[in-house]
Amino acid sequence: MASIRGFLKQNGNKSFLDFPFCEADLIVIALLSYCNYEQSSITKNKDLYNSFTNIRDFMDENTKKRITNNFFKPNEFLSFLEIFNKSSRYDNVELGFFEENRSNRNEIQFFGLTFFIDDKIFVTFRGTDRSVVGWQEDFDLVLKDVIPSQEEAKNYLFKMVNLLKKPVYVLGHSKGGNLAYFAYYFNDINVQDMVVKVYNLDGPGFKFDTKKLYKKNKEKLVKIVPHDDVVGILLNDPSELIICKSSEVNVNAHDLLTWQFDFFNKYKTLTRTKELTIYSETLRITINEFIKEIGIDNVKDVKTAIFEIVKINKVKDVIYIYEAALKNIYNGLTEMRKENPEQVKQMEQLIKQFLKLYAKNFRKLEEKRRSSVFKKFSELKEELK
Repeated sequence: MASIRGFLKQNGNKSFLDFPFCEADLIVIALLSYCNYEQSSITKNKDLYNSFTNIRDFMDENTKKRITNNFFKPNEFLSFLEIFNKSSRYDNVELGFFEENRSNRNEIQFFGLTFFIDDKIFVTFRGTDRSVVGWQEDFDLVLKDVIPSQEEAKNYLFKMVNLLKKPVYVLGHSKGGNLAYFAYYFNDINVQDMVVKVYNLDGPGFKFDTKKLYKKNKEKLVKIVPHDDVVGILLNDPSELIICKSSEVNVNAHDLLTWQFDFFNKYKTLTRTKELTIYSETLRITINEFIKEIGIDNVKDVKTAIFEIVKINKVKDVIYIYEAALKNIYNGLTEMRKENPEQVKQMEQLIKQFLKLYAKNFRKLEEKRRSSVFKKFSELKEELK
């Protein structure tokens, strides 16, 4: 197995004619959507909000460093870009028609862009970046039927289909995957007809029931998640999952740079696995049950408390929460206890309630999987008689 960097080293100089478009190319596009093109003067000089340019325009040393600032692991992302830049396979990739909306007051972090690659058009949505406002908006997926970025995504897809008047693919990772599904689900029928496939890479589901929408459109929908998933399993989502291997676990498995490719298929496809880890499956069941159990008002209180901790720690970039999570949470709760002991007490009760529910579900699932393994073993034993 190898990561996307392994694919690029092995196949980066093979043309699309010699080595047809594959799953690895989807991961490349999704990763490129996280580059902060809007922070480069190239975007303004070439008016990339209304036109296209070659991806190589952003690949000089200074620009590469500037546009990787908001990725969770900038050095690893920069390493990916270094290998990508040496890959002749992508010499003719174009991107443009950027659309951005970021507002702390309105709690929105949206960025849409479109790629031309191998005669295919990918309308693409960036996932959550390191900004606090992006994470605030993510939390609203639990609280609201529609968040601002979803409306932005729907409008952007409508605009690009009507502008280009050609079949398109829709793609997004993390929140971007959720936006890809929403933009397709709720668009005009003539826009939906122009969409070839919708790729949702580890995006969370929706607060509302989407079973009928999924069933009606499932032939066009592709959702891929890592085996120890903690994001794509969230909320209501009836998608049939393609589960791939990651070199990491838990939240780190969400990183596309850790997803593994199949050596025996020349790294064309992600390495499949049949089921989520027991930890991931337990989390999926528990979170959905927990939200129903505590009610929306308590979820709102949790959001308020979490971002109060963020405020106490004077955090402007969530990477600092991630790097020192326990310390920041402890400091925040200590300060909050002085001002609002009842709020802290409520938080502690909710945490205990969640852990109790998780433990119960884990035991049930563990027993179910153990029984399943025993049943398969018994069937195999009978076949060998």
